[in-house]
Amino acid sequence: MDDINEILKLGAKVIPLQAGTKRPGFDNWQNEGRDDATAIEQNYGVLCDGITVVDFDPRNMPVGAEDVDYHIEFICDMYGLDSTFAVRTGGGGLHLYYSGESPAGKLAPGVDIKSGHGHFVVGPGSIHPNGTQYTLLTNTEPIPISLLVQDRKDGRTPTQLASAPEDASLREFGAGERNEMVFKHMSRMRSFGANDAEIRLYALAMNQASVKPPLDSDELEVIIGQVIKYKVGEVIRGLDIFDAKDSLSPTANIPRLATVEELLAMPEPEYLVNRMLPQVGIGQMFGQSYAGKTFVAIDLAMSLATAQDTWMGETIDNACQVVYVAMEGGFDLGQRIGSWMSGNTPLSTDGIRFMVEQPFNIMNNDDVKDLVADLEKARIAPGMVIFDTQSLAAPMVDENSNSEMTDFMSRVKQLSKRLGCFVLLLHHTGHGEGARARGASAQYANLDVSLKISGGQDAVIKKIDFEKLKFGPLPEEAIEFILQEEENSAYAKLATRAEIATNYNRVLATIHELGEDASPRNVREAVGMTERTFPRLQAQLVQYGLIEVTGRAGGTRLQIADES
Repeated sequence: MDDINEILKLGAKVIPLQAGTKRPGFDNWQNEGRDDATAIEQNYGVLCDGITVVDFDPRNMPVGAEDVDYHIEFICDMYGLDSTFAVRTGGGGLHLYYSGESPAGKLAPGVDIKSGHGHFVVGPGSIHPNGTQYTLLTNTEPIPISLLVQDRKDGRTPTQLASAPEDASLREFGAGERNEMVFKHMSRMRSFGANDAEIRLYALAMNQASVKPPLDSDELEVIIGQVIKYKVGEVIRGLDIFDAKDSLSPTANIPRLATVEELLAMPEPEYLVNRMLPQVGIGQMFGQSYAGKTFVAIDLAMSLATAQDTWMGETIDNACQVVYVAMEGGFDLGQRIGSWMSGNTPLSTDGIRFMVEQPFNIMNNDDVKDLVADLEKARIAPGMVIFDTQSLAAPMVDENSNSEMTDFMSRVKQLSKRLGCFVLLLHHTGHGEGARARGASAQYANLDVSLKISGGQDAVIKKIDFEKLKFGPLPEEAIEFILQEEENSAYAKLATRAEIATNYNRVLATIHELGEDASPRNVREAVGMTERTFPRLQAQLVQYGLIEVTGRAGGTRLQIADES
């Protein structure tokens, strides 16, 4: 029994338990601890003399089975329960071992402190009555219990804790985590049974003792309001980024319980682009690498911000200010913008701002509030915010988890409503053929608009397919575009049939004219194409069966297919 030997190495003593149970196998077990594994056949107990074990028991937690690990994480974070010797219990709970004794008692609902003479826990390797084995998770030296903050191990009520400001300082929280951590700690208090008055007392005490600099009173009241709207004892999953009264969404003034008349009086949705992109909502633009997502997003952003008449052939109904959050690719973003400006006629570029490779996490309340504050300071009221890319804007979110993606989309929706704008997320396709966006299905369910960008790196003609439009019918045909070379980069441009045919015909005519001298380089130079554009066009002509590539001693040669 390797696990019992690891327990004995801690200096703890063990006792045999009755087979298949958690009951001691004899009387006077408190004084009969053993320091070897003899006579231990299966189940055994670990005496808590000289050690402390924090015992998480799911049966007594105020959460469902699906939220047990979430509750454990919350408790560990709140009380600073750092990584130590850990055992997963047969009942799905957790035992955290610490060296040294501390007062025994209840830490929180479903969380007990077992320490000192007369206490024991079931050891790893034992079998729970339900048939599940206790498993050793982390075999590290136990942390001294004296190093931990244990504000409530003496059984004080939330009111008693809240009335003692010095006990609210679990640790100091600075810029970037203040809102989230104050909310998180008050949420724990609510789940532990704190009423409205106790929540307010605790928040005020914590704000003064632990938050540096303290939140202003209005901001603190918003967070308090977010907590006390939940029932006492209810587990709270997340903090709303903005108070509802600040929302600029068209539905912000609709009553919580609206009548038919009030719904009929709601304004019709307005659009940025011809019944495709609404003024308020969430969209996702996805595609494989090199499909051209960023080029299309830049074209959309610049077209809206510079008040162009159309975007990709569709009428722009409402030009607007745009914020482009470039989480990657900042090294050549300026070149791409310059290329777009060379191929278009912007009257002014005052309507767009770029945040280039700056630290940002949309799940962090302070990051979002700082962005909003920067916009207000710069007098920018964006009609569109673009995040390039979605995954980098939420680095800690598991995109394959439906619950985490639902929380993420809820944050994005709150941002959209608060700013009264359309938020566009750039994302990648999944594995395989790349037919859908990477990650859990919950993201698609929460979208108002979904756009797929298709066309590999060698494709001359690429496509924009609208896969979801919540407010209207899908377009019958995809939008075709090309990447037009300009000023050391390229920009996305609507592909017209006449233009495509002209390029094809120029190359075919040049190959015919050069004859034996129609090497790829000679043809490219004769038609005036760049080294980046011509290979894509050449591959397209080969794919269509219009030309052939042949080899000869001096290199390769292009020839018309029917002239071979």
